[in-house]
Amino acid sequence: MNLIESDKINILIDDLAEKGWAMVDDFLPLEIANALKKELNDEYEKGEFDPAGIGKKGVDWQLRPEIRSDYVKWLQPNELTEFQQLYWNQIDNFKEALNRELYLSLNNFEGHFAIYPPKSFYTKHLDNHKSAQKRFISCILYFNQDWKEEDGGKLRIYKQENSIDNDKIETDILPIFNRFVCMRSELIWHEVLPSEKRNRMSITGWLRREI
Repeated sequence: MNLIESDKINILIDDLAEKGWAMVDDFLPLEIANALKKELNDEYEKGEFDPAGIGKKGVDWQLRPEIRSDYVKWLQPNELTEFQQLYWNQIDNFKEALNRELYLSLNNFEGHFAIYPPKSFYTKHLDNHKSAQKRFISCILYFNQDWKEEDGGKLRIYKQENSIDNDKIETDILPIFNRFVCMRSELIWHEVLPSEKRNRMSITGWLRREI
């Protein structure tokens, strides 16, 4: 069952094709978004999150708090809760639409809960690993209710130039509740700006293409 409105899927596909990134609000039914937020909070309060690193696990993974300082809990496809499965199903529907309209040959999805405590950040980066470039579309769903400009934590997207030295800003996106952002993992340089006084929460994941 597809819970995402078709016009939102069309906006995402059109903007991805044109700009390399896209955004829609009110992505999931409110009941599901609220349930996922509660699950994230519960897992964080139980201490189930780990410091996030950079690089691919088992290859070149390392903790680099000067680069990123968020915490994550990876979600296992065979251990998903009811509401996590509903989200996975919607991402799968999105994947099929992308494959149908843009011929991307995407295969699977991986993702984790992410939380940025106050003052946490992630410096400018691309999302695919140099050692295994299989991530193709980055997907982020935010859970930050009543988030204001002064709360910070924006997602900064840079203009599409293939260089870390590129400092031309395309846009800054406020991580408000139930906002969904996606981007080409190998093309779009981006960073997470520090939040001020509140935890910044999301599900972050990647549609992958196995070659």
